[in-house]
Amino acid sequence: MSDPLLKINLLARSEMALARINAKRLVTRVILYLCLLIFVLFGVAMLNFSLYQVFALYFSAASAGALVAVVNLALAGVLFLIAGAIGGESSEEKMAKEIRDLAYAELSVDVASVKGEISKASDDLKKIQSRINAFTNATGLIVPLANMLTQAMAKKKTKKSTETTTAPAE
Repeated sequence: MSDPLLKINLLARSEMALARINAKRLVTRVILYLCLLIFVLFGVAMLNFSLYQVFALYFSAASAGALVAVVNLALAGVLFLIAGAIGGESSEEKMAKEIRDLAYAELSVDVASVKGEISKASDDLKKIQSRINAFTNATGLIVPLANMLTQAMAKKKTKKSTETTTAPAE
């Protein structure tokens, strides 16, 4: 995988798949909890009434109420355990996580590669700049030397031309 856009696309798709899986799990849990709540509200009310009536025949009214409460708590505990156990990590979710992790790893390798290339280009530019500076400094020394040389040649030329004009004609 050498195309960064493909990796980003793969990363986005795996994140979307994970989000969909988590949303499905959440919706399933919410529906189960709502069903549990409805069951608790309607079914337990009827069960409570009928159990109370049965227990009231054999026990005192207070004892019958306590027994109904114990049955209610046991039933609610079992249902909460069932609702909590649903929705473990599926193979589809594991695969989507592996793809996401692979895409992250590949992108980090690409980012490191780009960083290295930028660093190398920066170093090359610094070398070029130092060479230009060295050439400029060398040119800065050559220009005064060239000026001195041209001035010396100009003096020599003027001296020679004055000698030829002042020399006697034979």
